Amino acid sequence: MQESVLYLELKQRLDQARDSIRYADGRDDKEALAEMIRELERLVELAAVPDEVRPLLRRER
Repeated sequence: MQESVLYLELKQRLDQARDSIRYADGRDDKEALAEMIRELERLVELAAVPDEVRPLLRRER
C-alpha cells in the first residue's frame, strides 16, 4: 500500500510533537502539546483511510 503524502507529513509532525513534549518546560506547554498530539493522531487516522471511504465517514458524523 502506498501511503499518501498527507499521511506521511502528518505522521512526521506527530512524531515531532511527541519528541517536543519530552522537552517542554511547564505544565501548560505539556498540556498544549498533548492536545496537539491527540488532534494529529486523529488526522493521521483519517489520512490513512482510502479516498473512496472518506465520504462515508463524513456522513456518519
